[in-house]
Amino acid sequence: MYKTATVLALTFFSLNALSQVPNSADITVSGRVTPGACSLTLGGGGMANFGVLSSGLVKTYQFASDPERYVSPDSEKKTLPLAVSCDSPTKMALSFTDNRVSSVSGFPDTIRWGLGTYVYPGGVEAKIGSYNIHYLTNIFVKATTASAAAVPGGALFTDGAATSSSSWVGPVSHENAYIPAGKSMAFIFSPGTSTPDRMTEIKMDLKIQLELLRTVVDSATTDIILDGSGTVTLVII
Repeated sequence: MYKTATVLALTFFSLNALSQVPNSADITVSGRVTPGACSLTLGGGGMANFGVLSSGLVKTYQFASDPERYVSPDSEKKTLPLAVSCDSPTKMALSFTDNRVSSVSGFPDTIRWGLGTYVYPGGVEAKIGSYNIHYLTNIFVKATTASAAAVPGGALFTDGAATSSSSWVGPVSHENAYIPAGKSMAFIFSPGTSTPDRMTEIKMDLKIQLELLRTVVDSATTDIILDGSGTVTLVII
């Protein structure tokens, strides 16, 4: 009897201990998802410096299809290497703003950027002309960090700074070769794609070309100071 009582007592104690063990547990999920880190660099500090140009040299910049302007030849264009690098495939765009848009002269299209104004002795101001930015030289993109660099299948554009809800269209008004001011530009891998592709890298040379008004160059009696100013902004979309 004594032995049996001992066993029963131990059994009761064990059951009572098990009843105190929790029968549920919480699961907590934590972490953070951040956008891919991207950086934009513009070679030469973003300065396209044409130095000192004599009016005599500028007057040799004849351009038959544009008799109102002296247009610098390809050999006189200035190059600014542009590079974007991301640590993971990212949908992105480049937004371009002309800070001298009010000084653009002549043509109403969006591929010309303002060069500022010239002030004649006596105080009369005149628009100097414009410049354009050619982007099809040494242009490459990468789908992933491990991918080989490839020539993009094309470019897409949207008005203003790009957003996730922007509508994209193909090049218009020479935008297949020149960067428009006041728009955003993104790239695609295959022709016919209607929205920007995710990529990790963009590289291209921006070629700056001058278009100076003949009336200003021919009549100026003091130095003409070129004063172009623009901004390129990387936008993650």
